[in-house]
Amino acid sequence: MSVSELDQQVYELPNLNSGELTILLGAGASAASELPDWQEMVSKLLVSSGIAESEVVANEVSSREDLVLLAEAVHTRCNGDDASWISALREALYGGIAPAKIVPTAMQLNAALVAFEHLGSVKLATLNFDELLDQAVTEVILGWGDEADMALSDEDLELLKVEHLHGTIPLNENERTVVNRLVFSFFDYLFQIKSKEPPAKLFLDQAMKRGSLLIAGTSFRDPDMRQWLSSILQAKSDDDGHAACILLARESYRNVDKEQFCAMKPVLEAQWKSLGFNPVFVDDYEDVAQLILECPHVLEKDYLSPSERLNRLWECLTDEKQFRDIQERFVNMLQENKDEMKRMLPGGGRMNATLWVAHDDKLVRFASHDRIYLRSSLLRADPSGFDSPYVAGRAYGANKVKTVTLDDWHVGGWRTVIAHPIQVDPDTPFWCTPLPIGVLSFGIEEVVEEADEENDSLMKLLTGMILQWSKVFERLIENWRQAEPEMHRDTLNWKRLEYSE
Repeated sequence: MSVSELDQQVYELPNLNSGELTILLGAGASAASELPDWQEMVSKLLVSSGIAESEVVANEVSSREDLVLLAEAVHTRCNGDDASWISALREALYGGIAPAKIVPTAMQLNAALVAFEHLGSVKLATLNFDELLDQAVTEVILGWGDEADMALSDEDLELLKVEHLHGTIPLNENERTVVNRLVFSFFDYLFQIKSKEPPAKLFLDQAMKRGSLLIAGTSFRDPDMRQWLSSILQAKSDDDGHAACILLARESYRNVDKEQFCAMKPVLEAQWKSLGFNPVFVDDYEDVAQLILECPHVLEKDYLSPSERLNRLWECLTDEKQFRDIQERFVNMLQENKDEMKRMLPGGGRMNATLWVAHDDKLVRFASHDRIYLRSSLLRADPSGFDSPYVAGRAYGANKVKTVTLDDWHVGGWRTVIAHPIQVDPDTPFWCTPLPIGVLSFGIEEVVEEADEENDSLMKLLTGMILQWSKVFERLIENWRQAEPEMHRDTLNWKRLEYSE
């Protein structure tokens, strides 16, 4: 599934009605920042320590053996030298990654935003050694401007403090790592488990007593988490309404396609329910990020799931009475986008501009600069998601710009494809969260460097185009809101919207 399919999953999430909500994020939350997961870190450590002669050997061993014991083997090589051990861990975690890439992900930013908007009712915790969730909290505070920043007291800031259950490894080597709190290898876990009152266990126990727990981005292989959470969940009362939910993304299971994941779900569901968790299955890490954002709003009046919201927009766009007018307007905009892009790029080769709109589990090629579709039945639909064969599908699945340069001629003769998701954030009660609704893509005959912060002029051009498209869709949604001010979730029929610029 993709964000556009998220429907019944939102009603399986824990809510704020039964007390506090604690959001616990694992390594998957940092994956979009290109940081390694636990297995990848251990493989790097085995090579850097000289225990494994090559990456191939290290990867093979770490995929089969106990990661905690392998980590202890590397730790032992440091002969009790904490500085060497921390240095090795820092290099395994951050080494080879451009600092510009080490930024908070959507999962972390959304968790921070939910905690900020529900100050005191939502707590944040992580199993990760990086400080990206802390950075996300800072960015959210700064994003609300100086006024919001000044309004936060020391007590408020304390409520937004991230609990690092396994310690931290700062990116800057000049920052001091608290070695006795770092939990990575076998004896670290053994010491933590044997402690009379380990802080991590006390935090989890209090979290379940005060409310519910939402876990995302973790494989749950940590020995202490397995022991403590399973015992806490088995001992808790079913009458308190406190739930433990784990969000499981197919993206975290390497080389597993949709069909295989579907076959795995009954097994995974039985496994997690036996421990007391309610598992919720999605495809992409971005789906997890969206569910975190939806979580506090599910019980609000007039709430619509992402799938319902996008279906309403789709009905509006494909209404045959206004379909031709919308097509003409969109084609003209795409032609303008293409002309702007050609002026930006010096090659002068062929190029196309395409607007894709999310519908069900697909991205629909809704409009192109060089044609007008007469009926919605003629529109082509392609898969979306992190492993989509289409660049636009992957851009939508990750909710971030994607640039793919092909070595050989591809279908249509494009050497480069650039795709940028389109988000909307209209101010209405039932469109309560930002939502990716489609993608703007360009097929380019020439090889073009990646569109990112380093390619500033191209990124600025794309950002301006996306803002234009967002405003167009927000006006459509606003017309809908005005046409049906009393809309609520169970109302399926709604008035046709007249398209307006």
